[in-house]
Amino acid sequence: MDSVAQAKSKDIEYFIGYASEILQRFYLSENSAKAPEDFKALIAEMAQAKELDGDKVIFEFSKGVQPDGSSTYNLKYASMIIALTYLCEAVRFHDAKDEKTAWVKMAEGMYWSGACAATIGIDAIREKAAAVARRESATRAGQGRGKTFAPLKDFAWKQFVERKPKIHGWKSFLQAGESLSQSVLEHADEIGTRLSPDRAAKTIAEWLSEVPDARKHLSARSSARK
Repeated sequence: MDSVAQAKSKDIEYFIGYASEILQRFYLSENSAKAPEDFKALIAEMAQAKELDGDKVIFEFSKGVQPDGSSTYNLKYASMIIALTYLCEAVRFHDAKDEKTAWVKMAEGMYWSGACAATIGIDAIREKAAAVARRESATRAGQGRGKTFAPLKDFAWKQFVERKPKIHGWKSFLQAGESLSQSVLEHADEIGTRLSPDRAAKTIAEWLSEVPDARKHLSARSSARK
């Protein structure tokens, strides 16, 4: 190992040790009956769990956190657990000579160690986990809507192509949506999909605009507009 690699190796070990000291102080301050040996035992136990992943730990905490920030978990030690997980990962990748990944994991561990030191651990995990919960909820809802409307979108697209004005094409997606809304609504009833009549034209226009190369079915003047 050359001198640069040796220096870098010592640096990451230093930072991992420094972060561990921060976490130990936090742990002992919150557990007056505990001793440093108890903290070391906790680290040793976590280090044995090769499947631990900091990102997954955050995700697990996020499952109990609602979009409004309330939680079914006791988040008192959440940031400490997350920090320790990342630090154990850093050690594991460091031992495996994967220094790039080790530094990434160490940086995450330092961040969550800082959350403990600043006594913002609960707020930090609550905010991050709530954001994850909101994102997951929106994703699931979007996926559900996408599957529900897929057959109707296909029908609208087929109508859009087949009923295109032959000379100049559609003036706009909205014009197409207005012209096709009645047939699309009727088809929606046939397949048991609910589509709001009040927003049908705009909804259809949005669907059509999302299709690659859809603009080629518009008039030349409309296609030139972006």
